[in-house]
Amino acid sequence: MLRNIKAWSDQLAFDFDVDDAVAIKTVTMKAKLDSHLIPIDAFLADNFEEFLEKRKEALLKKIEAVMGKPINREEEDSSGEEFGY
Repeated sequence: MLRNIKAWSDQLAFDFDVDDAVAIKTVTMKAKLDSHLIPIDAFLADNFEEFLEKRKEALLKKIEAVMGKPINREEEDSSGEEFGY
């Protein structure tokens, strides 16, 4: 049985080249970033403002979907002064 596993392992390694490994890692990384709602285009472009805006919108949409109602997107002063902070 161990010989069969070794032969299969050797064959798999032989059929698997570096380009395949890079492609799998790229797909895996994209899936991980997507699962965290990371806007890949803005991330790779090193555009921090666009990254934050796109991620904020993606997170708000996800929250809206879970809550089943829209979220107010009007800009508000978050200084806390209206609460005495």
